[in-house]
Amino acid sequence: MRRTGCDGVCPHYSLSIHGDGRVVYACEFHVKVRGRRESRLTPEQLARLRRTLAEHVKTEVIYGERERDWYTCPHRGLGLGGVVLLAPEVGVSEPICYVNYVFLRAPPLLGGVDYLIEELVGSHRWAGCAADLKGFGGC
Repeated sequence: MRRTGCDGVCPHYSLSIHGDGRVVYACEFHVKVRGRRESRLTPEQLARLRRTLAEHVKTEVIYGERERDWYTCPHRGLGLGGVVLLAPEVGVSEPICYVNYVFLRAPPLLGGVDYLIEELVGSHRWAGCAADLKGFGGC
């Protein structure tokens, strides 16, 4: 998963989560900690991540006739922060992209799976928190 920058101060970083539970965070800008950090998910956390992806990332939605344009890369929200997601375990073998509508005070796409991933990984320790957002990006 990667958060892309915007015309403002959107965080720009990536999270790679491997099948053995290894987590790699790499940051570029607008975050609390810059550079690369690693951690590890427990087997229970890894199982929860797999369940979360299966619940929220449905290929029939992403590749559906009406929704397909919403998830093409790059996303169409010029100047808006976005998310790039690759989840081969649930059938998303090519990256999908979408706008992070939470910063616009709108509901997140895909059930907020990007924020659920961040909560599970604890990436706020590196990326920081959006103080004015409750739940999504707020700590």
